[in-house]
Amino acid sequence: MKRLVVIFGLIFGIALGIEPGQIAINEICFNPAGVDEEWIELRNNTDTELILDSAVTISDGEGTYTFEGIMIPAGDFLTLMSRTEGGFPFEADLDISAAELQLANGQDQVVLRYHDTVIDSVHYYSSWAEDDHTLERINPFFSGIHPDNWSSGTFMDGTPDRENTVFNTDTNFPPAILHLLHDPLMPTSSDPVTISAHILDETDLLAVRLSYTAGAETTTVDMTEESAMDFSAILPTNGHGTMVSYSVIAWDAIEQSDTSGWQSYFVIDSTVEGFVVINEIMYDSPGADTEWVELYNRSEMEIDLTGWTIKDGSSSFFTFIEGSTIPANGYVVVAKSIEEFTSRYGLTEYVYGDAPYSLNNSGDSLTLRDGDGRLIDMLEYSTSVGWPIEPHGDGYTLSLIDPELDNRLPESWLASDEMWGTPLMENFPGAVSEKANKPEIAAISSISPNPFNGAVSIELAENAEASIYDIKGNLVHTLEGGRNIWRPTEDMPTGVYLVKAQHNEQTMTKRAIYLK
Repeated sequence: MKRLVVIFGLIFGIALGIEPGQIAINEICFNPAGVDEEWIELRNNTDTELILDSAVTISDGEGTYTFEGIMIPAGDFLTLMSRTEGGFPFEADLDISAAELQLANGQDQVVLRYHDTVIDSVHYYSSWAEDDHTLERINPFFSGIHPDNWSSGTFMDGTPDRENTVFNTDTNFPPAILHLLHDPLMPTSSDPVTISAHILDETDLLAVRLSYTAGAETTTVDMTEESAMDFSAILPTNGHGTMVSYSVIAWDAIEQSDTSGWQSYFVIDSTVEGFVVINEIMYDSPGADTEWVELYNRSEMEIDLTGWTIKDGSSSFFTFIEGSTIPANGYVVVAKSIEEFTSRYGLTEYVYGDAPYSLNNSGDSLTLRDGDGRLIDMLEYSTSVGWPIEPHGDGYTLSLIDPELDNRLPESWLASDEMWGTPLMENFPGAVSEKANKPEIAAISSISPNPFNGAVSIELAENAEASIYDIKGNLVHTLEGGRNIWRPTEDMPTGVYLVKAQHNEQTMTKRAIYLK
């Protein structure tokens, strides 16, 4: 092992700053065989010794270690023992285990900083290395965030304090599309949308093109170069309810390419969406088949429902006949069977049917459109984490606490106070404000894009804490206050994930829909 020098104080009173490219995160042992003996290796890429003083930190996003005058000789290595259970396989240069950098086996990040400047970083995935092998960097002089610049090491024990087995500086990696986002996150029909891509390549990029689909039409446009690695394109406005999907492909000068996954956003006009809402659902009635859905008109005027449709997750839908209306601040019910509904409740006015679909007892979607096909309201209910369970066969309805709440969120719903629900009536008369308890600051500000592919931005209130669960209730990830980027591991299935956040005394749950 090389001699490690610890500097107590500054050499000649001056500590030289570390610049990007001078030190590389060179090798990572994140999933060792047997016990958890994890380590990280740094490489000095310069021909002079470097001092890592207290301005230099290394972090995995949870634990952070601050260096205290550690020297790395020119062209040499520094091995950091980040976690040990007492059987470390070699003598590491530095024990940083007290900082609690616990490298996750599925995916994690390692970031080296000088003050607030990122010197080097990597966000790795388990698929990048074979089981029980270290993750080695191929070219330490090229960016660590390029996924092709990492490979599984040849030896199970890795190559601590020596050159990697995959070391190669004569590389020419293909482009890598690292970040793909749209702005605004929740566009309306009057908003053009800017698509931004951050693309890394060793050579000059020849072309970057964006393909997007709105409805049935697909269009391809060239993206504009904003800087050396940043490209953008502006998409035109689209109508309310349109789902827009987009993808980027980049070519370099030797015709290597990279194609991003498809990402999506919905165009939603809250002013159009807000008049009529899905307000109460009887989806699993005991005994006779009395399924029904109640709509509520939040406006001060009667609305003509002629040609409007409501459908579940199947291809079947109910169409309101000519002359159908919903009164101002009033209700209508769409029943699976008018006969069964009238027999149970004795109500006939503003009752429509017979709906051709059957609501799924364990969860389903509902979509309401007007006579021109514009999206008015949509939601997806479930019996999983966050949703009331009493409506699941016990004779109660799924009831919106307050028609002003977002009915796409499970916390906006409760089981009805009364058996068989309150069709064509207020759900919780006299108790709305108490039950709603609407906070001034939401624990979850936004989840976008949603649905998403690859990565999703989750904005939390300051000091909030959140967890992400799969549809079976298994914890898959944790989040902290502020803006988070979540990238599901490659083995995670598509579907609905639940983001549950706590802020002060508030608990909020929202859905994130992952598409591949």
